[in-house]
Amino acid sequence: MTKEKYEELQKKADEDVKMPSDMNGLMQKNDIMATLIQEWIKICNRQAYNVIEIEERINQLKGKLVKYYKYEDNYKWNTLAECESQAMYNPQFIKYRKVYLKQKAYLKFFEDTLANLKGMPYSIKNDIEWKKYGMGMS
Repeated sequence: MTKEKYEELQKKADEDVKMPSDMNGLMQKNDIMATLIQEWIKICNRQAYNVIEIEERINQLKGKLVKYYKYEDNYKWNTLAECESQAMYNPQFIKYRKVYLKQKAYLKFFEDTLANLKGMPYSIKNDIEWKKYGMGMS
């Protein structure tokens, strides 16, 4: 996921988790909660797939690099741990790792947003009840 797309989804998240202050807004928000939750489930699932895909590429690269350092490098590394250590300091591996960590942070934000949305129906219903009580309707 690009940074621009992430920033766009951050704005959407800000809007989606915003709690309306008036009775009509609360009722409208309550009506669309299932749709919002489903949208964020899809966003989380897509991002989780992206993270898994990147993780797989990292593992493949690490395997190739370990093989290189074990059998093809000019210097003779004696142990697998030494080869893995060299692989982890390879510039290409570091670049992939940075992308992976960024995408994983995006996923965490999306999961937190989804968790907030899942808790909102209770808060909305509670606010509606308090507004009714304040208006002498309950």
